[in-house]
Amino acid sequence: LKPRFQFVHDVLDFRARNHHEVKNGLRMFARYASSSESVAEEVREAGELLDSISRDWCETVVVDSNHDRAMERWVVETDYRRDPVNAIYYLEAALACHEAVRDGLDDFHLLEWAIRKSGHGQNTWFLREDESLVVCRDEAGGIECGMHGHLGPNGARGGIVAFGRMGRRANVGHAHSAAIYRGVFQAGTSSQLDLGYNKGPSSWSHSHIITYPEATRSIVTMWNGKWRA
Repeated sequence: LKPRFQFVHDVLDFRARNHHEVKNGLRMFARYASSSESVAEEVREAGELLDSISRDWCETVVVDSNHDRAMERWVVETDYRRDPVNAIYYLEAALACHEAVRDGLDDFHLLEWAIRKSGHGQNTWFLREDESLVVCRDEAGGIECGMHGHLGPNGARGGIVAFGRMGRRANVGHAHSAAIYRGVFQAGTSSQLDLGYNKGPSSWSHSHIITYPEATRSIVTMWNGKWRA
């Protein structure tokens, strides 16, 4: 399709130290048993993914997302002395955050720092929180692509219905389920469809939003790894 931009949401799952699981002894033992405790290794994998999808004719944009932000929460809340596997990497990340605060770098982005420190993501654009990126601007005001979908209007929780009331067309992610409401299109996910915590009937799908130059859009759902017959 050769898009001009490709937007990536939640590029870092942060499963190694998911804040929902750190107090669950069985979950954390499963991380230990499967050798999947290293935050640095997970960051490296995310960087390799970004490099693998890089194209000369396409700009890769990482939309600021809640899973990506989990790394920042980890730095703020974690006692590194209780996490020897990640202690040195934690201290390096914490130092980078503190130096950014000291130097007044309001636009410091921890995930960008981490991925580029791993030697990857050099050609990737990392959007900041609430940073706007409008495509097709000349077509009825354009389509906002800078929102992940976890933050709703005026500090409320995100959701496609809330975004549909804004009066601005937008493409969002977050919910892992494809949807269309008024002028808002919601993408699915590229992750596994069973992550352990999505119990019961699921609306998750491998669905992508395609935005055309004239500002029309389609949602393409992949089946068996194919986006078309």
